[in-house]
Amino acid sequence: MSKLTPVKSLSDLSEASDDTNVTELTSSSDDNSSEARRVSFGAIHIREHERIVGDHPETKVGVPLSLGWGYHDKKSIAIEQYEDERVLKGNYRMSSITRKRILHTVFGIPEEEIRAAEKEVRIISERNEKSQKKSEKKTKRSSAMKKVGKQVKKILNADAFIKGLAAASPGTAMMSY
Repeated sequence: MSKLTPVKSLSDLSEASDDTNVTELTSSSDDNSSEARRVSFGAIHIREHERIVGDHPETKVGVPLSLGWGYHDKKSIAIEQYEDERVLKGNYRMSSITRKRILHTVFGIPEEEIRAAEKEVRIISERNEKSQKKSEKKTKRSSAMKKVGKQVKKILNADAFIKGLAAASPGTAMMSY
């Protein structure tokens, strides 16, 4: 792990980085501290990745959308500008039609490939459901067997206890089962 060297001034920071827009936050952890701690933020570098046909089985309807390895860099911007222009998005879900349109019209993925991916996701999802149901049945069977085993053990322990009592008291006749 490499050790970071502290930056003492803004001029040192601009020499260490090609980012000219810097935002600094300064705080002191306690009143007796002679050194103030600083955190600096430079420009925001944004990459836009390609979108490809995905294989996520949790997609209920339509084809899943995934990020591909391909990307292109956008122009770097100052953090203040980014924060001012940023649009807060609350819902990241897309309808199946929107995902299909993005893949086909924007990224040029053929309809046949999209349909094949939808079919594959449906098959994977059905397989996962079957596997989960089998697992649930196995768990129920196992717990039922454990319950029966405990009951048998309890009966056998009670039987052994009674026989032990009968053997311990010599004056009484032994009970037979």
